Amino acid sequence: MDEETIRQDISRYFDFFERANIDRFSDIWNSSFNQRKRLLECYEYGIPFFQWNLQLDKDGNFENLLAELLTDIRNSFILACIGAYRPAITFLRSILELTLQFIYYYHHPVEYKWWRDGSHHIGFKELVEYVQKITAFKQLIKSDVTERLRKQYKDLSKFVHAEDVWHTQSQGKFDILRFNKANLGRWRTHYKRTLSLCNLLLISYFADELSDFPADARETILLNATKGVRTGFEKLRAASN
Repeated sequence: MDEETIRQDISRYFDFFERANIDRFSDIWNSSFNQRKRLLECYEYGIPFFQWNLQLDKDGNFENLLAELLTDIRNSFILACIGAYRPAITFLRSILELTLQFIYYYHHPVEYKWWRDGSHHIGFKELVEYVQKITAFKQLIKSDVTERLRKQYKDLSKFVHAEDVWHTQSQGKFDILRFNKANLGRWRTHYKRTLSLCNLLLISYFADELSDFPADARETILLNATKGVRTGFEKLRAASN
C-alpha cells in the first residue's frame, strides 16, 4: 500500500472508531460507576504509594522509577474502568517489578545511575533473592513471601503473554471494549493482591524510615495492611526506640 492509501485507511478507521465508541464508552463508564463501591475500595490500595513517593523521595532522586510506578497504578485503574481489563492487569506486573527495582536501587546508587543510563538491568529472579535478605521482612511476615511473589508474577505473566483463552481480553471474539463484571472482578482481585504485596514489601524494607514519617502519612500507608503486619511493625518500632 502506498502512503496516501494508508493515510486514508487510518483516517477511516479512526472515524469509525469514534462513531462506534462514543455511546459504548458512555455505557462502559456508567456500568463501571455502578460498581463504584468496589472501585473506590480498589482506589484506596493505590493511595499509600503516593505517600511513599512524598516521604522517601523529597529530593526527586528516584523520580524516574517512582513516577513510572504511580503512572502504572493510575493506568491500571483507568483502563479497568473503561473495560480494557487485560491491559489493566498487565500493568500490575510492571508495578510489581518497579517496586522491587526501587527497593534494590534505593541503596545501590551506582547501579541506579547505570540503570538511568541504560547500562544496568536486574531480573525478577535476582530481585526476589535480594528481598529475601531483608531482616524486617522475615519479622513482619510469617508466610513464604518469596513464593507469593513468584506466584503473583507468574499469574500476571499469563495475561502479559495471553497464555490461553482465559487470559485474553477478547476470549476468541473480536469486539469493541465493553463492560464485563466477571473480568472487572478478576482485575480487582489482582489489583488488590498486587498492590497489597508491593506495599508490604515497602513497609518491610523501609520499616525504620516509616517509623519517622508523620503520623498521618504512616497511617495512610498502613491503611490496608493486615492486623498482623500492623502489630509486627509496631513491635519493630518499639524495639528500635
